[in-house]
Amino acid sequence: MPIKVDCPRCRKPLAVPSKKAGSYVNCPECNGRFWVPAASKIEESSAELALPPGLGAAARPSEAKPV
Repeated sequence: MPIKVDCPRCRKPLAVPSKKAGSYVNCPECNGRFWVPAASKIEESSAELALPPGLGAAARPSEAKPV
């Protein structure tokens, strides 16, 4: 299952293959290189950043571009 992350440089939503967790990847949009944390760390951080109901869809694009 892909890991959904935003590029820290251009903020593009990406779907990174789970086998890339714990390694560096390049963003296909801006070619920025960034670290993909383990899936459990992403789940923890997304729980901390959870938006109130109704704001999630408008605040974040639903498309994630594969890396």
